[in-house]
Amino acid sequence: RLVRRRARVAAAVAFVVSAPEVSSISQLVSGALLGVVFTVVRVCAALVLAVVTGLAVDAVDHRVRDGVGDVDVDVDIIPGERFVRALLKTFDHAAPWLLAGVVVAAFLEPLLARDALAGIPRALEVPLYAVVGVPFYVCGTGAAPIAAVLVHKGASVGAVTALWLAAPATNLATLGLLTRAISKKAAVVFGVSVFVVACSAGFAVNALFFD
Repeated sequence: RLVRRRARVAAAVAFVVSAPEVSSISQLVSGALLGVVFTVVRVCAALVLAVVTGLAVDAVDHRVRDGVGDVDVDVDIIPGERFVRALLKTFDHAAPWLLAGVVVAAFLEPLLARDALAGIPRALEVPLYAVVGVPFYVCGTGAAPIAAVLVHKGASVGAVTALWLAAPATNLATLGLLTRAISKKAAVVFGVSVFVVACSAGFAVNALFFD
């Protein structure tokens, strides 16, 4: 829809990345479970990720294939009604993911020992968590309880940051969409950009805030 309205590829990609990363509900859950400092740091890193990824994709291929974005938009809905519908849709989308995250966290809590994840070397931990996050889609809201359990089980906050940045932004469905809509090169650049920025943010968080 953004492309149909003549938005640049950079802006559209940045929106795709930032939307699941910085939603208001995910920030509320993150602040409650992991604290305000971590939440603010993660939001800043997510915004940097969105900008860098959008510019990187736009630099290699800014042309969208014909037919992409041809969707019907109901222009007869008044703005107030559209806002209410969007708000309800936001809660409808977030609730199942939050429930799924709680279920996964409840499963991991008794399964893992207290320091089960503390033995991974810091140099490998952040890239490993970023790689694990790339193929799987985890909504930012659903990732919050999982992240809290991982930190409790010994994972560094930087590694969890890398995972939390990579998982909502990059997954096989998104890469497939970019391949169909733009090009395979754009999808590769997208994935590499997310991985690099997620790792950079993870190492920076460990070095500056939590070491």
